Amino acid sequence: MRGAMKFCNAVYWMGLTTWIAALVSGGVAAAGVFSTLPKLGVRIPRYEPALGSDAAEHGRLAGGMVMEPIFTAMDLVQAAAVVFVVVPLLLQLTVFKMRLRSPGHLIRTICITAAVGVMAFHMTLMAPRMNLELRARWAAIENNDQAAMEMHRAAFEADHHVADSLYSARLILLLVAVAASGAALSPLKHDQSTLQSPRLLRLG
Repeated sequence: MRGAMKFCNAVYWMGLTTWIAALVSGGVAAAGVFSTLPKLGVRIPRYEPALGSDAAEHGRLAGGMVMEPIFTAMDLVQAAAVVFVVVPLLLQLTVFKMRLRSPGHLIRTICITAAVGVMAFHMTLMAPRMNLELRARWAAIENNDQAAMEMHRAAFEADHHVADSLYSARLILLLVAVAASGAALSPLKHDQSTLQSPRLLRLG
């Protein structure tokens, strides 16, 4: 039973760190791409009728095309990581009888539940809508439809502000969950050592 609990905790920590790593890596990649490409003087000939010679606009367009599949992959990794967090958490609270009423377990459970809710809202409502607006804008640029370009850009940017807030909320919730998990799960080592001490005394 003790070995099963150790394995469960290891899977939990793996899932939690993978989830955070996916969030952070996506944010770092986006910051790098969108701070660099608009300054490189990138120009895409097929989009010059709509964007002209504005290198910053060409760079932002190229950045969006680079980051769109990366954000999709990031969401998929997060969805997989959630399974490896939520399932062990449920096992910890049920099979291994960790007390939900204790502050550490309660805080981490609340934070993880909230982060899952925020992620589900983003993946089912925000991300699909943003992808549609993004691709519609790319099509408008290719067709040199200035009115459609501005309409889809405004819709995307409005959702993007919300998505940024959801991203920050998820990251904060998960970091708090890490701190609470460290406090809640670390006493297990002490409990195991006290359980083993009588055996050591008998051997002595």
